[in-house]
Amino acid sequence: MLTNPSIPCPQCHSLDLVPVLTPNNTGGQDIEEFTCRTCRLTWKTFEDPQFPAAPNYRIAYAHAPQMEDEELALLLMVGDKGTRNAAAAATDGSAPGLDEQRQHLLRIAAYWDRRAHAMALSGFMGLALDEDVDRAKAKAVQSAFELLKHDLNHDAEHVDAPFAPTAPGWGGEGGGPRAYVRQEYKAWRGQQ
Repeated sequence: MLTNPSIPCPQCHSLDLVPVLTPNNTGGQDIEEFTCRTCRLTWKTFEDPQFPAAPNYRIAYAHAPQMEDEELALLLMVGDKGTRNAAAAATDGSAPGLDEQRQHLLRIAAYWDRRAHAMALSGFMGLALDEDVDRAKAKAVQSAFELLKHDLNHDAEHVDAPFAPTAPGWGGEGGGPRAYVRQEYKAWRGQQ
């Protein structure tokens, strides 16, 4: 049986999960869903049963670029932002505005949310170390809180999704801030 403490049951928090494996296109296997042996809850790996008001991973990131492409885009954004900030400080150049700052925070948070989710599944399969899974999850929560804090500090001026950053649950346990990222990413991609 596959076991890893990085994925608890969202209902009873048991670590006694049974995965349903499916073959992937690389000849290996992926986890399709989990069933908790304790409370019998079953959920697909792309779902987030802890915060059902937000879109699941599959819906939120349906039109997201491949992880490697997003990594490169984020690196280019950071370089451009730094160049523009330096130019604005030296002259009358334009520093990145609130929309651009928020987009950067959103894309970083979405990247870490996706990466942490993939790492947790890999960890469950024994393909990633627990400390790597925990590090990715911590980065995902940290970057999600940065986005949430930005939106709260700017009175949700740039929020286009159904639930405002002040909605109950976003800041709590159970994936709240990461679920907020999925809601916001889906809304942002819908505008692209």
